[in-house]
Amino acid sequence: DGTRHQMWILQDPAIIKKVAESMSKKSIFIADGHHRYETSRNFRNIMRARYGMRTANRSYEYTMMYLTNMDDEGLTILPSHRILKSAPNFQINPFFERIKRWFDITKSQLPLPNTARERTALKQRLKEGGQHNPTFGFYHKGDDQLYILSLKPGAIEMVGDDLHPMLKRLDVLVLSRLILQKGLGFSKEDLDDDKVFHYESSVGTAMSHVQSGDYQMTFLLNPTKMEHVKEIASKSLIMPRKSTYFYPKILTGLVFNKIDPYETIQIT
Repeated sequence: DGTRHQMWILQDPAIIKKVAESMSKKSIFIADGHHRYETSRNFRNIMRARYGMRTANRSYEYTMMYLTNMDDEGLTILPSHRILKSAPNFQINPFFERIKRWFDITKSQLPLPNTARERTALKQRLKEGGQHNPTFGFYHKGDDQLYILSLKPGAIEMVGDDLHPMLKRLDVLVLSRLILQKGLGFSKEDLDDDKVFHYESSVGTAMSHVQSGDYQMTFLLNPTKMEHVKEIASKSLIMPRKSTYFYPKILTGLVFNKIDPYETIQIT
């Protein structure tokens, strides 16, 4: 993807000590990989119980992670557009009729975003709309029209009483609850079906998948704001699935975590 990776190995104990001290009072937000973190903690706890004590030099007392400054200007959150393979019994007019109680539906005055300039114009349109209320782009197969869906004032309360107020502010949950579930009839379990739902950070790629006929429709989103990530994590809440796409990504396999074979659990 054009990203250049560089890696250095630090072996000077004085430098390592300085890094550890500078990080000791800081909070860490897990942007990607909370399941891996929880799994590594469970493994550590099982091994502690097995040996009956904490042993600092055991590999299970550590887990690998990549840390970056959340305020670094090079760190970007890309949107996670939804592409749907098919929606049951979908018809455009009944669909709009169902969601118009929550959304203002307008035809975009912009051309379909098939060029870089047109894609930039669409992103700006979604960004401007998203400053006031959650705003989505909608395009479906066989149509030459892009629609803008803007949440009506007060409709945020219809997302659900089971959610923390901070989570209600997230575009991905508004899309999931009001459009995908109530509007298109998907269940929460359906949303985890990778055969139906695909996620794409590029507007152009999302549109081309639908225009080619490979997918039936796409919903284009604004990227999640970094301040929302911080606020939600600070309340010990978990971000919804596929709500953030941090860029650049670190290549998998640059480093490996060696686990002592004598520490592994015998599974029968």
